[in-house]
Amino acid sequence: MDQYTITIHPTGRVVVNGWPGTGQLMPHLYEQIQCSVTTPIELGTQLTMWCDDEGLIAAAPELNQLATKLCALYGPLRCYLVGIVVLTGPADRPGHTLPLGPAAVAVLADILDTVADLPMPQLVD
Repeated sequence: MDQYTITIHPTGRVVVNGWPGTGQLMPHLYEQIQCSVTTPIELGTQLTMWCDDEGLIAAAPELNQLATKLCALYGPLRCYLVGIVVLTGPADRPGHTLPLGPAAVAVLADILDTVADLPMPQLVD
């Protein structure tokens, strides 16, 4: 079965990754995001964005415009996203993170292409 994650770099580069093996999601996230603490952000009911929990306090945080614009589609923002992020599916009822399927990857590719040309969203207080 085709199962994936999507990594979005601050440069705008998007990489589709194979789903890691059983019990390997967190090491995969840490490796992709290049961090040791990550936080999930639920975007609607079918998508989770994983971010570096300490990205804003990094020595030289890199603004991730594409991830910020994607996140803004789901509601108001209180801060911009920095660093590398990874997209997965939602969590199931027991709390296990689900992969993205081929259809979700295709839809997200179209959405990312669209939001790339949008202006940066305004922050709310």
